[in-house]
Amino acid sequence: MTDNHPLVYLIILNWNGKTDTLECLASVKSIDYPDFEIVIVDNGSTDGSEKAIRAAFPELTYIQTGENLGYAEGNNVGIRYAMESGADYVFVLNNDTTVDAHILSALVTEAEKSPNAAILGPKIYFYDRPDVINSAGGSINNDTLERGHIGYGTKDDGSAHSIVTSVEWTTGCAMLLRVSALREVGLFDPDFFLICEELDLCARVRRRGLDILFVPDAKLWHKVSAAFEGNYSPVYCYYFFRNSLLYARKNFRDSRLSLYKLLLRQSREFYRQLAKSGDLDSRKKGFCILMGTIHFFLGRFGRAPAWVFKVNFPRKTTELVEESTGKDLFKAEIRFNKVEFSGKAGNTLTVPVTVKNLSEATWPAFSSDAVRLSYHLRDENGKAVAWDGLRTTLPGNLRVGKSAKLDAVVQLPENRGSYILEWDLVQESVAWFSSKGMEVHQCKIHID
Repeated sequence: MTDNHPLVYLIILNWNGKTDTLECLASVKSIDYPDFEIVIVDNGSTDGSEKAIRAAFPELTYIQTGENLGYAEGNNVGIRYAMESGADYVFVLNNDTTVDAHILSALVTEAEKSPNAAILGPKIYFYDRPDVINSAGGSINNDTLERGHIGYGTKDDGSAHSIVTSVEWTTGCAMLLRVSALREVGLFDPDFFLICEELDLCARVRRRGLDILFVPDAKLWHKVSAAFEGNYSPVYCYYFFRNSLLYARKNFRDSRLSLYKLLLRQSREFYRQLAKSGDLDSRKKGFCILMGTIHFFLGRFGRAPAWVFKVNFPRKTTELVEESTGKDLFKAEIRFNKVEFSGKAGNTLTVPVTVKNLSEATWPAFSSDAVRLSYHLRDENGKAVAWDGLRTTLPGNLRVGKSAKLDAVVQLPENRGSYILEWDLVQESVAWFSSKGMEVHQCKIHID
């Protein structure tokens, strides 16, 4: 502690996330709190992370574990180091984030005012939608274990979720942990490896009568799901369902059998929805759900066997359709009647667009889901301002070589200036056209 400022150790766990971690560290270096240390824990990365990070930030403490210990034990390595070094608080931070300079000051100030608070979490925004809330704390239904992020998807003008609030849990993306409470309740349980470990820690904290607080003046931006290569990856499916069962066993002993039955029904329904949606890897994900469930009942916890994620299944995908038919399903021409548009800040703008089907099949192809026109909005520096904006549906049965004229509606941001609109096509449950090789189409927009 220096000049009455508690000592904070900031822990960033890295596993083959060199680019994200470097950006995160550059952001963290701007934090205005006067007494904190940064520790990078590397879970045996093989992407050159250690060399690059040490070169860019040679003054920081770098701990190499030599293997992938997962989120739980990887962070525990850093937490133990911080506790042994005399930390008053530990701030666990995902490497796929950028932070506001005031984040630690806001969290520690509230922690010092609230001595019963063991865990404090910030207001988290989407990285690619910087004014849209991803999490303002967490809620959970203890009868069903359904949980969610408070404020998810809310556009924030500064007034949304603006009061310090007691919550049931907070995401492991960013947690300020009081060291004295950790000595009482313990660290993350390595049996979880990743997913649900923060939920379990929060449950233990609440059972001890300690508080979990959401602190709105502490802010960060999160590249959601970077660790899983997007939502509902096979890795996510394995750990989510195995660890939900483990969470129920550890924290709801009186009702765990009924929760097991409920979670098993939910896993079956989840798989049905994946298959119904046309998910490209639904069979592999279903297998991972099954293996996670089997391993739970066999008492196999911690890191999943590597072979689970290497088992391959035939894919009912657009790739197979293209291979069997020799057709390219994802080519289009997007035209505008002019290349620059203008509008008023905060209003909507109608943009006349012509979309021509240059593929080798009538749209929609592969599934009955409509093809839709969407846009991404970037500022002059290329930073995303809005991602996947208002969608405009193309007419059905748009044949090869035919065009559709649309009036696309764009929601303009509140800030004036010049922006770039990137236009793409998407077919739900199949693919974004740009992911299949189509170039995005751009036009400029001036907002006054």
